Amino acid sequence: SSEVHNNEARVSTINQSNDETEAQRLLEEVQRTFVHLDEGARGRCFDPRTLVEASGCLKLEFDIWQQNDASEFAMKLLDRLEVPLKRWSVDHFKYLERTFRLKQTKQKICKECNLKTNREENLMNIDCQIRGKSDIHEALSTMCEVEFMEGDNKVFCDNCKTKCDTILRTAISALPDVLILSLKRFDLDYNTFETVKLNSRCAFGQTLNMKQFTLEGIEAAENDTLDVSGTELDQTPDSGDDDDYKYKLAGVLVHAGVAQGGHYYSFIKDRSSGSAEDSDKWYRFDDEDVTPFDPSLIEVECFGGKVKKETKWPNGQVHTVESEQFANALMLFYEKVKPAKCQEINEDTENKDSE
Repeated sequence: SSEVHNNEARVSTINQSNDETEAQRLLEEVQRTFVHLDEGARGRCFDPRTLVEASGCLKLEFDIWQQNDASEFAMKLLDRLEVPLKRWSVDHFKYLERTFRLKQTKQKICKECNLKTNREENLMNIDCQIRGKSDIHEALSTMCEVEFMEGDNKVFCDNCKTKCDTILRTAISALPDVLILSLKRFDLDYNTFETVKLNSRCAFGQTLNMKQFTLEGIEAAENDTLDVSGTELDQTPDSGDDDDYKYKLAGVLVHAGVAQGGHYYSFIKDRSSGSAEDSDKWYRFDDEDVTPFDPSLIEVECFGGKVKKETKWPNGQVHTVESEQFANALMLFYEKVKPAKCQEINEDTENKDSE
């Protein structure tokens, strides 16, 4: 229609930088992808070549037609989508923020006057160092480790106007509706200076309570656990009933292979139905193949580590070989039990109705 043509003409006359134009094209290709997944003919898989081409603006480590780190891609994609959304659709930008954005606070505490200084940082995921860690709680605890700056390492206090013994700690100050944990399986070997993949076992549960990793949770317990004159900080998992910190596993991205190449596929929980019967339905998404998946096999399929294979010889002897499992979880997606977005959307709707 003439009205649509006029709208397109007006949009085309708006000045945009090259970066903004590329980001808008990327958003359009993401939209096109999801429209096809939602409305496309059943049994037909989507050809993502135009989406891949549009992803060139993400400046990934390797060429877009080569395999890249999926975690790097996901974070750069979300970051890039903010550019057109912030300009053209503020409501959707806020939705993206509510869904994925978390806040990490680096806190500085003076041991002389107890002055607390906070520096907040916005993130879309949590990078979990898994080298030497047996499970996701240990990996997250590393992020919250307390550092004591004493002696020659004293830190200047704005209140005391001198260098003082100081406590430094990091914690989460705001949680998203969808929490993305990126397991750092690709690491640098300092002997060969080559990138290697860590296939060590890292366990994770169907549920996750983040309270002990939040600033609010730590400060609520610090009267009992933090000795200002000492060094102890208890970070025992909290088993409280506060749903604001509780998450349920919704998806796992798996990498099968080595650092130089491999294959990605996902296990995703079906959340499309609210019925109790479908609450435990999972599917494996492997390129064009989508098949049912038994969630009880997540440990075997995703934790990594070593597996034992037994071979029985004709003479009756059993030969056991232990080998690394090259297929393991690279990214974990947890959904909040009590999402903040529901409450905020209801409030927004009520405000619009009243207007």
